[in-house]
Amino acid sequence: MKQTKSHIFNKQRWKIDLNADLPEVCDEEYCGITDHKKKTIKINRRGHTAKELMGSEIHEALHAIYPYLAEDAISRGEKELASWLWKRGYRLMQKES
Repeated sequence: MKQTKSHIFNKQRWKIDLNADLPEVCDEEYCGITDHKKKTIKINRRGHTAKELMGSEIHEALHAIYPYLAEDAISRGEKELASWLWKRGYRLMQKES
């Protein structure tokens, strides 16, 4: 089932697809893409741990918020935020069917 949501970043509504099929951009830790022209974020959740998914979601959100930042700055921010939030006990809550 396709899970699509939206969120407002920088006063613009972005479409967020959390079950995207992105084999061309997936590796063992990273699996997402941000498209500034279409205002979309796509993340493939399959085969990744909850902590990796948190990192991917933070990473892509940072790209939407700060489009001018270099990839290394986004990655550093992602790792710092994901580590801090994980240590604080933040986890993805699964919706009940």
